[in-house]
Amino acid sequence: MIKQTFIATTLASLLLVGCGGTTDTATPLAGATETTMATTGYFIDAAVNNLDYDCIADNDYNKTTKTDGAFTCSNMSKVRFRLGNLVLGEITALPQDNNVMPQDLVGVDRTEIYNQRVTEIARLLQSCDTDGNATNGISIDDATKAELLANIELNTTFDENKTNEYLEFASRETTMTKTQARAHLHATLQTLETSATTTTQNTNGQQNGQNGTAPQTGGLVDVNASPISELTEDAEHAIEYMVNEEKLAYDVYLNLYKYHLLDSNKELFQFKNIAESSETKHMQTVEDLAAKYGLEKASDLESGKFNVPEVQKLYDTLYEMGTASPEDALKVGCMVEVTDINDLEADLLIAQESNAQDVVDVFTKLRDGSYPHYWSFDKALIGMEVTEGCCSVGTIDGVNYCHPEYPQNTKGGGRR
Repeated sequence: MIKQTFIATTLASLLLVGCGGTTDTATPLAGATETTMATTGYFIDAAVNNLDYDCIADNDYNKTTKTDGAFTCSNMSKVRFRLGNLVLGEITALPQDNNVMPQDLVGVDRTEIYNQRVTEIARLLQSCDTDGNATNGISIDDATKAELLANIELNTTFDENKTNEYLEFASRETTMTKTQARAHLHATLQTLETSATTTTQNTNGQQNGQNGTAPQTGGLVDVNASPISELTEDAEHAIEYMVNEEKLAYDVYLNLYKYHLLDSNKELFQFKNIAESSETKHMQTVEDLAAKYGLEKASDLESGKFNVPEVQKLYDTLYEMGTASPEDALKVGCMVEVTDINDLEADLLIAQESNAQDVVDVFTKLRDGSYPHYWSFDKALIGMEVTEGCCSVGTIDGVNYCHPEYPQNTKGGGRR
């Protein structure tokens, strides 16, 4: 069992007066029997203190969680959690780590913090916190629950579309936004995962699987190293667009490599190397970011297919241009990288406006990775006696593809 680190600073009363329904309204499970061994679990979105729960299989009702979120039942085969008369959900078995989170009530994986029902349960609990600071634990006072008792019918099932109505019943003037609720839930989940890693030892005394480090993502940036930000719609759109644009680079490069290898036995190794060594990491990084914010991915689409119509049109145009000749294919490479850099420069401003450090980190890494790619294509063109390299593309539709000011690879890439 993971030792709980989420301890609320204010201890609410454990004795409730008339809250949360009555014992004659609930029906115990058929065949339920008493056991002498009590089991303790912990309800957390940070530790939730004074949350109502019923050990239905024990026929034991109107209990409340402790300061550390602890709840105790002899039989965990059916435990219901409530705020007054409002039933948040129930579990039919205690999770392996002995913790119960909103995700467990909904029945989804704990990574699914963007599930609407999960988000709204978290938002309700955090908004009902007595001191309005969920980072030091969530403590729900009796007055808040009394309001929910007075305004909500007995055993009402939580409706994720009525959170604002419940908060109005509870007389909560200051409430959490969806993004804030998810950010806190994400931080709690990270803390649990870190605790699990540090307490799981292998036979050599090292932390399991990582030699002392927490699990990492497969991309260039660990997007979970920074907290969740409250993104604007423009920032969310920028991420979704970039997911498709990075896939475009990978698909264009690999498909043009295959085309010219079959068509003229010409191996444009720059395409293969960049696609397999760099663009796969670029794609993974931006998809990690999309997953963090519950945004649409593109990796499950077949090669050459995209979610964004503008990107689809761009791919079709660039691929057709690149099939004309190996030289034209390399010029397409220059165009892809310049387009990527231009878009990322604009997207960085959007991310900075949202104070989204994780998005800034990812976009910066992607942009900086495009510079050596540009110079790789430039050098390959010069090797084909196209003396101006990428600058030979010139300006098309108002976009300038000649950028001698780009940082050059000090390890040998680019012009000399």
